[in-house]
Amino acid sequence: MENLNKALQGRKQTVSGDLAAAETVTCAFKYLRIEDKFDDIFERCNSYVEELDLEPVKTPRIRKPPKKYSSEANCHVETDARKYFRNQLYEALDNAVVQTEVLFQQSGMEQYKKLETILMSGEVSKVVDSYPEIDSDSLKLQVPLFRKLHKFSSLQQAATEL
Repeated sequence: MENLNKALQGRKQTVSGDLAAAETVTCAFKYLRIEDKFDDIFERCNSYVEELDLEPVKTPRIRKPPKKYSSEANCHVETDARKYFRNQLYEALDNAVVQTEVLFQQSGMEQYKKLETILMSGEVSKVVDSYPEIDSDSLKLQVPLFRKLHKFSSLQQAATEL
């Protein structure tokens, strides 16, 4: 996630590149949600605990809510450290995946991607009509002319030419 944040702040980053990077991160998070992956992580943690002579991994102590907020019944508390931390990790991963998908699946991101496609392909689409400050008839002439005058194969090169 930190690498994604750093990449998104780059000066030469494109919307299509942002979307691809976000997709890569969400796939990596979904991959970590496989039970065997958690078991590998948990076993590695336990080996580090033994290697560094630390206290064993255990569930946090049980905190009872104030009586005015709870009833007489006992609430469920996970006593197995493996299950407890698996639930914690899965909750964090699910939250990260959902938030990333919500952020990058907005209609504005798709519109920016279409604008990038116009620059790269030279074909002006109807997405330009939603911008009153852009004259689509002039743009239909300007984009092919720009592509003819400046040779570029990536959006970064096109942005440098602008």
